[in-house]
Amino acid sequence: MQCIHGMRAVLGMILMVSATAVAQPTGPSGDAQPIDPYGSDSSAAPAPSQQQAPAQAPAPNTVPDRDKPQPPASEQKPLPPIDKPAPAPVDQPAPVPVDRPAQSGPAPAAPEPTSAPPPRPTIDVASAPAACREAGNRVSSRDHNSALQAKISFALCTANAAVADLTLVDAEASVHEVDHATANAFGLLDEVAAAGDPRWQIVALHAEGDLLTTMTRRMHDTVPPAGAGATPAAVALHDSRLQLLQAHLQPWLERAQHAFEQVDQLARENPQLANSPLVANAVADSRRRLTNGVATR
Repeated sequence: MQCIHGMRAVLGMILMVSATAVAQPTGPSGDAQPIDPYGSDSSAAPAPSQQQAPAQAPAPNTVPDRDKPQPPASEQKPLPPIDKPAPAPVDQPAPVPVDRPAQSGPAPAAPEPTSAPPPRPTIDVASAPAACREAGNRVSSRDHNSALQAKISFALCTANAAVADLTLVDAEASVHEVDHATANAFGLLDEVAAAGDPRWQIVALHAEGDLLTTMTRRMHDTVPPAGAGATPAAVALHDSRLQLLQAHLQPWLERAQHAFEQVDQLARENPQLANSPLVANAVADSRRRLTNGVATR
């Protein structure tokens, strides 16, 4: 029995060796390849040129660059621009001016100069004519009625004296001289008319109309009369000069008519003032001139 069991063991060993020899791979020359005792697949391993280098351990006491603290943005150096530099400027020819077409239509009107306000009227008794000084002194009277009446008298007296001293001709320049000579008198009369007393308002407006009429007649006298034996040519020349002058005097006549119309209206609104002789005379003369013509006396 022992002999049988020993033969079986030997037979098992032979079969095992034969099976191992059959399963062992062969190389290109048919030789058997050595068996990896750890069971690794050597055919799957990459070539030495394709194998990655083993990772090296960092040197002691060193910190990777990505873990180092970065400097603040203000201290960081700007990155160099990656854009291509702009081409150098090329000298361009100067633009040729284009002639603009002339504007059609009338040129814009120049702004009219603003006129300064008229100076405030004054009562200069020392410089007034001798005949007017008494009225000028009474302007400062404490009596209201006496002061207003004196101011009207002083205005008419100084205006008539100023116009009488002028050397006038039938021209626009002389009209302006008369306006300048009487400006202070009209300012005084306007102050009385604006005082609010209907009685003295009527008297002051009548005085304005009368002064304007006097100025108109004074300018009419600058045109020499044709005379009784004048030729038709002389008469035509006289009429032509008077007609040209009348165009410059028309504003005075319109102002006088407006003053007389105001007198008539105030008299109708205040019939109780007819008892005053001064007011009654001013109203009657104003209505007569409105009926017969402003330039009449």
